[in-house]
Order: sequence, then C-alpha cells, then structure tokens
Amino acid sequence: MKLKKINAGSLQYAITISIIIGGILAAFLLYTHIQLKFSKQSEWANNSIALAEDGLSYVENFNIPYNDTLTLNRDNNGTQDIYKKHWGIYDIIESTGKSHSFNYNFKTLSALTQSKEEILAISMPNEEQSLVLTGATSVYGNVQLSERGAKTGSIAGSYLENEILIHGSELSNYGLIPELNPEKVKHLKDLVSHDFESALEPLRLESSLTHIRSFSEPTAMIYSPKALYIGQEYLEGNIIFISDVSITVSAFAKAKNIILIAPKIKIESNAVVQLQAIASTSISVESEAHLKYPSAIVLINENDQELETPKIIIGQQASIEGSMLYISDIQSKKKLPEILLCKNSKVFGEIYSQGYLELRGKVYGSVYTKNFIVTHKGSSYINHILDGVIDTRTIPVNFGGLMSGKDFKRNHLLWLD
Repeated sequence: MKLKKINAGSLQYAITISIIIGGILAAFLLYTHIQLKFSKQSEWANNSIALAEDGLSYVENFNIPYNDTLTLNRDNNGTQDIYKKHWGIYDIIESTGKSHSFNYNFKTLSALTQSKEEILAISMPNEEQSLVLTGATSVYGNVQLSERGAKTGSIAGSYLENEILIHGSELSNYGLIPELNPEKVKHLKDLVSHDFESALEPLRLESSLTHIRSFSEPTAMIYSPKALYIGQEYLEGNIIFISDVSITVSAFAKAKNIILIAPKIKIESNAVVQLQAIASTSISVESEAHLKYPSAIVLINENDQELETPKIIIGQQASIEGSMLYISDIQSKKKLPEILLCKNSKVFGEIYSQGYLELRGKVYGSVYTKNFIVTHKGSSYINHILDGVIDTRTIPVNFGGLMSGKDFKRNHLLWLD
C-alpha cells in the first residue's frame, strides 16, 4: 500500500479550523448556559416581586395578627412572608416574596376602609334627644341617629337655612356607634403611657437639622423630660418624639410620617406637616395650619379634672387630612365641648369622639360622636349643630382610617422606604 504524503501546512490549517469550530461551539454552549441561567434568575426575580405584591393584596381582604409573621406557601413559585405592626392609628404592612435565592420586599402604611355604601355622614347614639340643625348647617350622606331623628331649630334666632334636613337616608341602627378595634385602642393608650412594643434607639434632635429614618431600621426616639420645640428641622420616617411636658411644631418645620407623644401638643399657625399627634391633655392646631394626608389627631383622656377649655381645638382656616380621635372613659360633669372645630376649619376624613363635639367648620367625610354641642353666650345646646357642614360625597375611594365595613377591607396609603 502506497502512503500519500499530506502537506504539513494543510494539516495545520485543518487543526486550526477544528480549534476555531470547537471554540465557537464551546462559546455557544456557554452562552446558552448563561442565557438559561439568566432567564431562570430573571423568572425567579419576577416571581419574588409578584409574590410580594400578592401579599399586599392578601392583607387588603384578610385580617392578620399584629407582630407575627404569616408565611404562605405558593406551590413551586415560592413563599410569602407578611408582617403587620402598629404605627399610631395606622399599620405598617411588610410583604416579602421569596423565590429560590431571590427576595423582594414591599412596605406600606395602611389602614381600614369601608365601601362607598357603608360610609356614614353621622353616627350618633344618643337616644334621648333629636339632632337639631340650625343656621347654615348642611348634611350630605346617610346618617344613624336616635329614634327621634333630626329636626330644625334655632339658636339666638338663627334658624336652619336649608329646606332639606338630611341629603341622604336615616338608617335604623338606633343607639349604636361603631366600635374601634380594641387592639388599636390599647396600642394608643400604651403609647401615651410610654409602653412600647419594642426598644427604641435614642436620637438627639440637636445633632442635625435633618433626621431621616428608614422603616427597615429600629425606631428612633427623641425624648425630653421638658418641653420639646421642633423649629426648622426636616424630620421623616421611623421617628417618635416624646416629651413629658409638651411638643410644639413651628411653621418652619417639615415632617413626614413621624409620631408625636406628649401631654400637650401644639401645631403652630401656617405649619404644613404630615404626622400623628397623640396626647393626653390637649391638642391645638392653630389657624391656617395644614396636616397633610395621612395625618392623625389623637387624644386619650385619662385626666378627671373638670373641663375648662376643649381638649382638641382646630383653629380657623386650619385643615386636617386623615383621622381625629377622642377616647375617654371619664364622663365630664360640665356640658362643654371636648372637640372644637372653629369656623372655616376643615377635616378631610373622619372624626370619632366619645365626648361632646362642637362643629362650626366642615367635615368632608364621617362623624362618629357621642354628642354634638353648641356653646353660645354662656349657654350649651346639646345635640345641636350651628353652621356646620358634613359631606361624604367627596371622600376618596382609597381613604383609609379607623373604621371597617361589614366585610373586612384595607387600603394601602403610602409606600415606605
């Protein structure tokens, strides 16, 4: 057999081509593997986001316990960890989606809500008297009153100007006022008593003009045994201010999502802030101050001293967007208002009062109160409204506050962090 001689250059060329083809195939396989891995990771990442979003949807319709993680297994897609804790009258919801090695987390400020049909303009349980409307008073929305219903009247010659008493229906649950969540009431009372669910990290107000605290960090506390004055500071997030005497917020302060706790709290004229003020003696929102949504005014009355002035005063042209709450287990002997909404003041949201409410301003939302009252020239008129307005027509569908409807429902108000 005669052997054929192969040119060395051709052999080298063939080997080179083989190496190149092998390299291309290896690169293609590596690229395919990377693409497959990236595609899987992208799928897992998207799954974790979808699971976290679905966790927020879950708590919109189902109540979960406070301070306890609820874990839901979602077949092979992953798991959801849902956690709820108090933040004043509102709640913080944390939903974490987990898919393989990927985690995604959402935090929201949330609150209870009602369907449009369940929202009341007035709920007043007093069974002894009618609700008497006088002056420029107008009521738009459904009401729950005593069996005596509503009627016209006059105070110092000021008769009702409107021909229609109630622009809505009078419902039949006489003598009933909706109850608040007892866990929430206990939490608010604990805050006033400085009984906190977890340890707080001390923070000095004087250390900086700007304090921003993430809700992923432990709650920061600014405490003083003396009066606290918030001047030109910018304050945001997971911060609680505590004073054993009083807290005053100036017109130059900027605040978002913080909580104030003191016996006495004052929001000075022209201040524009978003906060929760929780007090035990008095709260004053001075003229033209504006508390942005979602804010809250809360007074827990545990002082049996006789009332001389209203516990909560909302000054002329001042406005509150959110909820106002007055809780008291003490029955005052004097027939005087615990809450006073001055002329041209506005509340966009809800008022819940276990005492006497004098309404001279406007409420665009709901009023739940034990009694209305009007004080005029030394006289007190029980269950009267003079020149007040209550109107449910403009309350937004995504409003969240203290009241829940027949079917549990929750709204998410703000994204946190």
